[in-house]
Amino acid sequence: MRRIYVMAAASLLLLLGVGLIGKGTLLAEGAWGVVPQVQESLVILMGPNEDGSHWTCAAFSIHRQQGLFLTAAHCVDEGRPLSLRTLFAPIDIAAPAHVLWQDVGLDLAVLEANIHRPALRPRAKEFARGLEVGALGFAWGQGLYFAAGVVANVHVYTEWNENGGRWEGAFLTVDGPVNGGMSGGPWFDRHGRVVGIVQRGTNITSFGRPINLVFSATQAYWQYKR
Repeated sequence: MRRIYVMAAASLLLLLGVGLIGKGTLLAEGAWGVVPQVQESLVILMGPNEDGSHWTCAAFSIHRQQGLFLTAAHCVDEGRPLSLRTLFAPIDIAAPAHVLWQDVGLDLAVLEANIHRPALRPRAKEFARGLEVGALGFAWGQGLYFAAGVVANVHVYTEWNENGGRWEGAFLTVDGPVNGGMSGGPWFDRHGRVVGIVQRGTNITSFGRPINLVFSATQAYWQYKR
């Protein structure tokens, strides 16, 4: 499938490296009441570095029966072996994963693995500036991290492809930093519904894709495959 490269998001891709730069909080009891619910859908995405160590990102379930997980495309490389691992099931499970679909321009990827976790529900109601959101992910060498923020803006733009087709995209900014290794994790509201996916950030602001755009992109892919 031809990848869509989004000019409006090019500046985000200048922030190099797997994971995000910023500060978060080690998960503590009472962070948010819905955190355990979101946590059940979260897995660690791991891959080897050239020196024998491993890098980590986050991914979350979008289809339990089929073992599908969503993450950020900059966390995966189709030429490297990938694996997913659960830390919150009754039994710690690890399994190889492969890239089913990815779009570098949108920085999105869908992985498939023999792991079946509850899928997170998307937020159906429109969201706007001021919505409180939380993020879960894995800080490098620190374990599970929780970050809280407020949606600062939802940026909508129009892109035209070479065939003259019109395509609308969007990304959201959140006032609040996230930690390195949280890429691919979910932004969610206080009811545990997914608002977007964590992609990149700075010390004060985080960036991601709203969940409605994510599902529009993946649904277009499944229709194309059929």
